[in-house]
Amino acid sequence: MNYYDKLLAGIFTSMVTGGAIGLTPTIPTNLSIAIGTITATILMLHGLFKNAPITETTNTPNAQTKNPPVLATIKNKNKVN
Repeated sequence: MNYYDKLLAGIFTSMVTGGAIGLTPTIPTNLSIAIGTITATILMLHGLFKNAPITETTNTPNAQTKNPPVLATIKNKNKVN
């Protein structure tokens, strides 16, 4: 399992644990679900921003040489024959 698999498992576990703890009569359901959700949100934000899945490429061109397919289609439709 890599880092992101563990991160997804942690998000799932925190949500399920929050819901399960809410079933006990001593802790309010709203509080336990809120704590599980906050924990899952922190894990998600850590995976997105602190340890983002960015790969470095060495052969990336600096400028775009052609129009993307969608823009090329729009430009071709606007031409008058």
